[in-house]
Amino acid sequence: MDKIVNRRFLAIIGGFALLAAMPVVSAQAKGIPQVININTQVNMASIKGLPRDRKHVNSFSHAQHAKVYLKGKEKYSTYPYTDAFTCSACHPGAKSAEALLSADPAATLGAALDKAGGSKKLMKYFHNICRQCHKKVKKAGIASGPTNCNGCHGRK
Repeated sequence: MDKIVNRRFLAIIGGFALLAAMPVVSAQAKGIPQVININTQVNMASIKGLPRDRKHVNSFSHAQHAKVYLKGKEKYSTYPYTDAFTCSACHPGAKSAEALLSADPAATLGAALDKAGGSKKLMKYFHNICRQCHKKVKKAGIASGPTNCNGCHGRK
């Protein structure tokens, strides 16, 4: 009996050692990033004319928004989308997840900001997407994301 238990224990430990030795693949390489930090001025410095970074968003639950939170809430969104493709709620004009993942994020955001009035409108652009949706969902009596500054920008 002890030999069987020891073999099982060694097999489990060996499995963990194998997992530990495997290379780590980022969530983005497999598809939608799980969690992202939104710091546009640092991550997209190639966009000219961005305002000084005052508040970025850490630990944004990107995949949860795409797969869970946005489902059934199109009527609250600034931009049209469907439950089959929620990405266009926050990435206006997006046609597919593959296209989004293969595109240059700075070029995509830069083009969206140009349509919204230029890079100086960055805060208004994001608030129009995120905060307005959260406010509308909350007003409808549905649990929503944060609507105050620290709710998004106070994350560590």
